[in-house]
Amino acid sequence: MRAVRARLGLPDELSAGSTDANAAQASGIPALSIGCARGGGMHTLGERISTSSLEVGALQLDGVIHAVLG
Repeated sequence: MRAVRARLGLPDELSAGSTDANAAQASGIPALSIGCARGGGMHTLGERISTSSLEVGALQLDGVIHAVLG
């Protein structure tokens, strides 16, 4: 993940949060959550994403999938 973000020129940020991966983790299933968009108001009626962030988000996801699958 970090190598993919570095290749795309994205900052190496770690932060606490909660995702749907928690349900899998609680059941003993390894899980990874990858954010693919920037936005605000998450999980509210005002939730929104910046459509301009989707291209780099898709590139990040593609890079991680290729790294995991070889």
